[in-house]
This record gives sequence, structure tokens and C-alpha cells, in this order.
Amino acid sequence: MMHTHSNARRQCGISLVELMVGLTIGLLLLGGLIQLFVGSKSSYTTMTGVSRVQEGGRISVERMKYNLRMAGNIGCSNLNALYPNNVSGDAYFNNITAVQGNDDLTGGTPGVDPVDGTDTLTVTYARPSDTELNGDMTSNTATIPINGNPDKLAASDYLLITDCENADFLQATGVSSSTITHSASLSKPYLDNALVASMRSITYSVIDTGRDDRHGNDVLSLFETPLGGNPVEIVNGVEDLQVTYGEDTTADGAVDAYQDATGVTNWGNVVSVRIQLMVATDEDIGSVKRPYTDLTGAAVADPGDFKIRRRFTSTVNLRNRSS
Repeated sequence: MMHTHSNARRQCGISLVELMVGLTIGLLLLGGLIQLFVGSKSSYTTMTGVSRVQEGGRISVERMKYNLRMAGNIGCSNLNALYPNNVSGDAYFNNITAVQGNDDLTGGTPGVDPVDGTDTLTVTYARPSDTELNGDMTSNTATIPINGNPDKLAASDYLLITDCENADFLQATGVSSSTITHSASLSKPYLDNALVASMRSITYSVIDTGRDDRHGNDVLSLFETPLGGNPVEIVNGVEDLQVTYGEDTTADGAVDAYQDATGVTNWGNVVSVRIQLMVATDEDIGSVKRPYTDLTGAAVADPGDFKIRRRFTSTVNLRNRSS
């Protein structure tokens, strides 16, 4: 019996070697779990950064494409086929075209003007409108009778009035649910069913937001600036905008050459616009620098940060360009 008792004592508990082996296996498993967690977090951060860049680029491009498709529209005609008489009092409307731009701007005020080396793009058109005359004007200076102001036109708005044979730019001095008052002398007294629309002219540019990332670098964004208004931030992380214009120099409706704004000989001949954007994440992603090629084709070996960047390119035909 003493012999049996001795065997039982020898079989209970674990030895120091077994304990150390168990701890080692546990530490290995824990290390694997930590590595898996860190890897998953890194992958998630990268995917989130890429997703945000893709979303910012998509929003920027789609917004610009919509306005470019409207460029030159003046209701039942376009700026090439029927140029309105300008009685708005604003010289801007003396000789506007569907699109215009500036190339590689320099010397601007940081935080106010476009970033040096970037382009600007200005798009002008009449907004889609349901506002019509519901009676005849008694003279070319008379109050304009309208059908209830469904487009919420307001005093000081720049307007277009047209009957598809004539057109005028004017500025409203007052708007009610039944009339538009103005101080202009129109080209004619317009009659029942003539169209009234609000004019829109917006300029796209890349401007310094005044914010800095953790490296002290400027955070840049895409801005829209309405005629006579202040810049409005649309999408942050847009670092560059480059625009080229497809010009029809042979009057056959097809692009003969794409060139930057300085090379356009006649803005009325532009039938297509190609936009390029460089979009970056707001902050660093990981700890690896990512060399990239900028919109001019130059290689940037050391970007000075760990951000993800993507190039977005789109070519848009101007629907309202044909005469």
C-alpha cells in the first residue's frame, strides 16, 4: 500500500519544465494574436484611407462633370447660337463663354487665392428653370409678370430672359410671387411663356484651407467660388487641379487638339474639357513613404509624409457647345 501511495504522489501537479513549455506556447499564441490584430488594424486604416481618397475624387469629378455638361446652356439655346444682350450692369456678362480657365497660377495670397502651380476652371450657364412669363410685358422696361416664382429667384440675382429668338442678361431689383422688377432696358418687351432663369458662374480652384497636418504641411482643398461670392470648400485633400481644353479649330465639332488655358485661341471653340485631380488622405497612413507621379508627369520620390495619393482624370464633352 505504501508503494501505491508513493506512485500517486509522483503523478499529481506539473513539473517546472512543463510549466515553462506551457508558458512559452501561450506567449507564442498571444504574440500571434497581437500580430494579427496589428496587421488587421493596419489593413483597415489603409483601406479606410483609400476609400476616403476614392470618395473625395469621385465627388470632385462628378460635381465638376455635372456643371461642365450644363456649360453654355441658356434655356432653349446656348451661348454660341444666341448670345444675350447684357443689360445687367455687370461687365462680366459682356463676353462670357461656356468655359474659361487659367493655367499654372502664381503669386496669389495663401489661404485666399489658388495654390501656385494649379489651374482654375470657370463654368457659366443658366440654371434649369420652371419660371415663365404668365403675361406680356407692356414695354422693354416694364415689370416682368411671372408664374409664381417656382425657382425661388431673389432680388440681386443675375437673370436670363429669353423667348428662344432673343435673350437678355439682367439683374433683378425685386422678386415676388408674381413679378420681377428691374432697372434695365431689355432688347424687347417679352411676351407670355418667355423663360426666366438664374445665371450661374462658378470657378473651381485648389486653395490652402489654413489647416496643417501633423508634419506642418498645408492642407489643401477643392473650392467653388460663385460669381461675386466667397470660396466654398467642397472636398478636402485635393492637392492639385490641372485642366486642358479640347479646341475645335476646323469647325467640324471634333477636338483638334487638347491644350492648357494659355494655348486656347478662342474659348468659343472649346468643345471638350479634360480635368485631372490629385487627391490625398487627410493624415498619414502607416509609416511608409509612398513615391508618386504628380499631374505634370514629374516623379516625387520623397513626398515628405506618409499619405496615400490617387490621380483622377475625366474628359467631358460640352453638350451645349454646338451652334
